Amino acid sequence: MKLATSCPAGLRLLGRFELSNGSSLLKIRPSGERLLAHLTVRRAPVARPEAAAALWPDCPDARAAANLRSVLWRLPSQPQGAVVTSRAGNLALAPEVSVDLTEISGYLTGSTVVGDEVSIAVLQQDMLPGWPESWLVTIR
Repeated sequence: MKLATSCPAGLRLLGRFELSNGSSLLKIRPSGERLLAHLTVRRAPVARPEAAAALWPDCPDARAAANLRSVLWRLPSQPQGAVVTSRAGNLALAPEVSVDLTEISGYLTGSTVVGDEVSIAVLQQDMLPGWPESWLVTIR
């Protein structure tokens, strides 16, 4: 499957997590992966305290907030900008980031064009297999 490449950064959630910039894979820590995946599946901006609580449910609020600040600081930046936007205390995946789930959904509904036909094998892949996060259970 070849998804449209009009966006500078691409996020893959089917089969495995992968963040790329063109043909280069970007290194990202597991906590950053979790944040990007959470923002992607939520689809709408998420309040910082809500994101912190979802990603670190066993931590006190102050520790979870500190963890979130640390993750945001460590996320890779693109020449075109950050992969996460922050406005009025809300976080969201930058609109310039292409996401495989979004593009495949658009392809299936006819609202997006992809480079090649989407194969059945791609559609049969689980989203982030092996991830135990409770916020993924209902999305899967």
